[in-house]
Amino acid sequence: MSTFSAIRDVLAFLTVIPVGSPGGIGGAARGAWLFPAAGALLGIPAALAGYVLMQFLSPDVSLLLALFILYVLTGFHHLDGLLDTGDALMCRGSRERRREVMHDLNTGAGGYGAGFFVLLLTFLALREAPRPLLALVVAETAAKMSMVSALYIGRPSHEGMGSRFSAEVRRNHLMFFSALVLAVSISFFFLGVLGLQAVLAALVAALGMDVLARRSLGGISGDVLGAVNEVSRVGALVVMLL
Repeated sequence: MSTFSAIRDVLAFLTVIPVGSPGGIGGAARGAWLFPAAGALLGIPAALAGYVLMQFLSPDVSLLLALFILYVLTGFHHLDGLLDTGDALMCRGSRERRREVMHDLNTGAGGYGAGFFVLLLTFLALREAPRPLLALVVAETAAKMSMVSALYIGRPSHEGMGSRFSAEVRRNHLMFFSALVLAVSISFFFLGVLGLQAVLAALVAALGMDVLARRSLGGISGDVLGAVNEVSRVGALVVMLL
């Protein structure tokens, strides 16, 4: 499979952009090392839109709209995973019961609470970040790297989409380090050392989410990966403020 076909599969999986998917889900799983590149390809148009909007609107409104564009491009899929994971983690009971709650179509207080605070902190951190539009690109790149990290170190909680990706990535050293080199290169290009700190923060956030998912849910799933993306993005942005 060519790199061009692989990036199409990855973008088709991670976004709502109609690029076609020659290899389907399997192709996206095999091309998971390109997740950081997909993050940059999502962050750049959102940042460019933010730059144009700043010529007419206030910086705060422009940044919020840029963030909104980023979420629209991804179809809010990862945010949905965060809401489902938040509900599951706030549920009392066994791992099986928590996974049932995660798959419930209704969203409860745990999901809304997680979504509210992560979105609020994401915007506030982006607002205070040095060179916020570039920070948005780097944070999205780092967030996608965190998903690869979670797949690499984690174990699936059950059979599903997450387990299919895990089968390709888990313990695949070449795939993980290829993704890491890509994430580090992109982040350093845009923000230098600050970009490297953002990637490190995302890796730590992925590790923390994996530990939490193992204890509470028995492992990672598609929804947990979405939550990893959201939490790691905000973690990368917060670290840029230190």
